[in-house]
Amino acid sequence: AEMSVFGAGSEQGRPPRLADVPPGVSHCIPEVSAGGEGVFDNWYATPVMLDFKQTEITMEWEELLAAGPQCADRSRLLAAVERGVPHALRARVWLRFSGAQERLEQHSQVYTNLHQRVNSVGDADGAANNVQEQIEKDLRRTDVNADDGESIDALRRVLCAYAYFNPTVSYVQGMNFIASGLLSALPEEAAFWLLVLVVQYWLPDHFTESMSGNHVDCCVLDTLLLERLPALHAKLQSLEVSAQLLTARWFLCLWS
Repeated sequence: AEMSVFGAGSEQGRPPRLADVPPGVSHCIPEVSAGGEGVFDNWYATPVMLDFKQTEITMEWEELLAAGPQCADRSRLLAAVERGVPHALRARVWLRFSGAQERLEQHSQVYTNLHQRVNSVGDADGAANNVQEQIEKDLRRTDVNADDGESIDALRRVLCAYAYFNPTVSYVQGMNFIASGLLSALPEEAAFWLLVLVVQYWLPDHFTESMSGNHVDCCVLDTLLLERLPALHAKLQSLEVSAQLLTARWFLCLWS
């Protein structure tokens, strides 16, 4: 007997059959004869198709992860970001290159302690109860499966923990969408620390009473529209629609 192209033995001269195909390899569905008789016994398996582009992107990110944020070439890193991060690597990439991994390791008990504080809130603590009530209202408005109790509970815990971690900002609408996006790829504690970075370092002054950071970013976007897309800018002005009106929520939600 000789080895078939599928890695299984087959008698010489006989077309490969279903039993010759190893698990995981797709194959063509056998056709039925025009007369409605039995299945033809001459089907051939299709070759395994590899997505070489995604494989190349994955290998590039694996090399960047091995180099680490301090040693990775910046131009190479930016090029990889433009091509996207494979979903299977997002947790590792987000944590490693954001700095959240370091905070997670250096403050391993913070998230647990915050939960203990949240669970110990009494009826007399009106401010804390008001925050939790607002979070409860927004949980169902977030893009989370309403029937997925585990996902909703995780989102609640992350948002309540941040409200206690940063009482000056506490909880602001928009954080729920960011946290939900982070939880789609990260465990709870990791999502919490990345939320800390987003709110305090990457979107400074967005989640404040004045929302000055949001206002500045919207003004910058309006200037860019005037420079790069003047026709669109003129159209918005003719409609008396400002860039801030359209994009303020996008900035707060980090396009999540």
